[in-house]
Amino acid sequence: MDVADYFRLRDAAVLAGGEEFHRFLVSQGRYKSPEHEEITLHKMRTAITTMPEEMRAASKAWLEERGHQSWG
Repeated sequence: MDVADYFRLRDAAVLAGGEEFHRFLVSQGRYKSPEHEEITLHKMRTAITTMPEEMRAASKAWLEERGHQSWG
């Protein structure tokens, strides 16, 4: 898999969330816990500039409400 393929796969998983994001984390050896998964999803949504702006803003608010910093 080249870098462009990885980014397409990652972005699709982050956009979809839920099971698709879970499968992505597991496939990359990065799954730790449900809590870590949810925080990571929202952090990634704030960092990836191709995500819909409304989604990025909602994830930033979700993180801030829980005392976490966003990546974007």
